[in-house]
Amino acid sequence: MYALNEQFEVRIIRSSKTHYEAGCKDGECEFQLHAFKLQKGEYWVVRMFLKDHTCNIDGFHARLRQANSWTVGELLAPKLQVHGHSLKPKDIMVEMQVDHGLHLLYTKAWRAKDHAEASVFGPPEESFKLLPVYCHRLKEVNPGTITAMKTNVANQFEYLFIAHAASLHGFHTVIRPVIAIDGTHLKGKFSSIMFVAICLDANNQVFPLAYGFGDIEDEMSWTWFLNELKNAIGSPKDCMIISDRHLGIKAAMEKVYPNVPHGYCVFHMAQNIKNDYKRKDVSLLFKQAWKAYRKADFKEVMLEMMKALSVDDLKHCRVNELIEMLQKWFYKHRTKTEKTRTQLTPRATELIKERNKDSEKYTVRPIDSVNFNVKDGNKDGLVNLSEKTCSCTKFQVDKLPCRHALAAIRYAKKPFPYFCGDCYKTTSWLEAYSGNIFPVGHPSEWNIPQDVRSKVVHPPRFCAQAGRPKKKRFKSAGEHGNGKTRNCTICKKSGHNRQNCKNPQPCQAPQPCPSATSATSSTSKRPLRPYMCRKCGEEGHNSQKCPLTSDVGGTT
Repeated sequence: MYALNEQFEVRIIRSSKTHYEAGCKDGECEFQLHAFKLQKGEYWVVRMFLKDHTCNIDGFHARLRQANSWTVGELLAPKLQVHGHSLKPKDIMVEMQVDHGLHLLYTKAWRAKDHAEASVFGPPEESFKLLPVYCHRLKEVNPGTITAMKTNVANQFEYLFIAHAASLHGFHTVIRPVIAIDGTHLKGKFSSIMFVAICLDANNQVFPLAYGFGDIEDEMSWTWFLNELKNAIGSPKDCMIISDRHLGIKAAMEKVYPNVPHGYCVFHMAQNIKNDYKRKDVSLLFKQAWKAYRKADFKEVMLEMMKALSVDDLKHCRVNELIEMLQKWFYKHRTKTEKTRTQLTPRATELIKERNKDSEKYTVRPIDSVNFNVKDGNKDGLVNLSEKTCSCTKFQVDKLPCRHALAAIRYAKKPFPYFCGDCYKTTSWLEAYSGNIFPVGHPSEWNIPQDVRSKVVHPPRFCAQAGRPKKKRFKSAGEHGNGKTRNCTICKKSGHNRQNCKNPQPCQAPQPCPSATSATSSTSKRPLRPYMCRKCGEEGHNSQKCPLTSDVGGTT
């Protein structure tokens, strides 16, 4: 550290457990440091220290050999305690240059970050050994939490599943039984997959249900995760699971949940359509199709979509930090719900206001006290307020009054919240986040049984992921990455290109190429002659447009 601060390179003369001697890289320099260790204790005594340099400092460069990855990692350790894992190698390169005048290579900054993380958070290998103890402690401080872990015959980690008691309580009481599952790749020394299962709360926001980890994403891993999810939540009535079109999920659903409806995520399908067809009309038709509530409307839009596509197109259509995050998640949403004073959630209130405004132009024809025929100028709607149904089926599916129902409710002079499902009530929203997630505490306070401590878990084996290796994940249509910003070549601003630029620069006369100018001046010695008619001998036209031709044609 002293060499880095004074900006010189050290030459180690002698280094042992009891003695240390160092000098300047320049052998003629008088800088010297001699120290020895006391026989009792861990203290060192400096015997001689000549700190003045007599060498020429012109040879100093910003890449000191003492600035190795270990030294830089020690400098980064205090910053990682504040910033966590958010520091990137490029940020480290900038900070080292500003604070210490060091120019690091990217690879050295990466190794320094790994060393600092291992120093602050512990090596990744040690974290796997703590998993059995951690899961036991998590269930001990949060009764009702479900955890499961699987290892192979060599005690190497394979799968982990966690469902917190607070999430299970919200799901079993007020959350709609529509579950979305997905997996994402995790970066690190041991590459793995994170599995998640989420729902939507009363305000149409993400509600975490369960999560897990695996070494690879395939049919076997998804089958294990779904089995543990089934053990945690069972098979709720009217449950539905949504995912992307991953083959492992499809096969696992057929094994674990054969009688539960399995739907595909509309977002992923819409992105595939954008990638495959590059046509706005097809994307708009698909949006109309998945938003259709009547079967007749759906078939009509799909037929129109099939007509818009050619036959050729159809052929080619192809774990502690998590606890802290969930604590903040539940606290944030619980605080937000406690401040809400309306009967319905903000999102439900917004939808009701939007639909009510559109239904003001509808004509209501009462049939009896509960049945109403609502004229909307198109296919109309037959509303039954007693059964909370409408012929457009939107009332039944959304559990919120559709435009036809709102017109009938307004005509009957009844309150809107009475006809909304309980899943949209503020009380349900508050109940979903009523549970608490407590931290596991400091390891010194843990009281772990011996049978749990005796469990051994090693890091996972290396598994090649399915498909070809990718250096960079391809973004789907509609996703925005953190790549280079592209600017317009005319106005130099981002957000558009030169084809749709609205800030054109004043036109400038094109400058001829010097080589072309010189070539033209050398080859052409006289200007080109103007067009001359071969019939009349006058300039400005040719024989086909000659006036004499029309005169001759008229006289004959």
